Amino acid sequence: SDATEKEDRGEKMRRYFLEVGIYEYFIHQPAGDRPPEFRAWRRRGEGYEEIRPDERGALYSEALKLWFMVEALPNKVRLMRPYLLDGTPLPTLEEAKAETAEAEAKIAEVKAEAAEAKERAAEAEVRAVEAEARAAEVEAQYAQVRTEAAETQTLTEANTRRIAELEADIA
Repeated sequence: SDATEKEDRGEKMRRYFLEVGIYEYFIHQPAGDRPPEFRAWRRRGEGYEEIRPDERGALYSEALKLWFMVEALPNKVRLMRPYLLDGTPLPTLEEAKAETAEAEAKIAEVKAEAAEAKERAAEAEVRAVEAEARAAEVEAQYAQVRTEAAETQTLTEANTRRIAELEADIA
């Protein structure tokens, strides 16, 4: 803030480094209507030195193993955004909430699909049991028909013998 600007870069910074023992100290002006400021210092020996930005304007934090870059947001705020070493930005709270909501929606969708698949599997199991019952019924009917056919064959053979006997008696 304007009121603490000198103290933030002077006495407060010295006290944090020398008395509190911090390793790094970053200053960032987020208000888009104010002149941009993005600076950092790192402990060196008994003092501290300013961290120089790279060609992108990014500052590297050895303590956090992260790069920090300023990103302008649509609401006229400059975000000091952390990036992993591979360049992946860490999500903002809003992005993390959106990612979480998206992941939860995907989980709900997968759970619904799993429930539908489970229901279809149960229905298929019922159909399989019904088909097995029908197959057993058809098999029983087939066995009955075979038994009846065998009985008919036996009767036919008996009648054929009887007819032959009667013909022999007539002759």
